[in-house]
Order: sequence, then structure tokens, then C-alpha cells
Amino acid sequence: MLFPVPPADPQHVDFFQLAQDSIAAARRRREHDAEAAYLVALGVMQQFHAPS
Repeated sequence: MLFPVPPADPQHVDFFQLAQDSIAAARRRREHDAEAAYLVALGVMQQFHAPS
């Protein structure tokens, strides 16, 4: 399991921004990977925000 990361951590924020950018880029290119990238990002978000 990943350790909880405080929202104030710049790396934490940058990571989610990168995930959003990846999804947006995939959608702009209309690639089939867009849905997969979205699901991966959701999975990562669930790990960070998992109930304790």
C-alpha cells in the first residue's frame, strides 16, 4: 500500500495534474487508450483516498 500523501505535497498535486494531462491528451488524439488511462487514474486516486 502507498503511504498517505498530504494534499499540500507538490509532487502529489503534480502527479494528479500529469494524470489529467495524460487523459486529456489521449482524448484529443481519440486513441483507444483514453478509457484505459482514465481507469488507471481512478485506481490511483482510490489508492490515495482509500478509507483508513
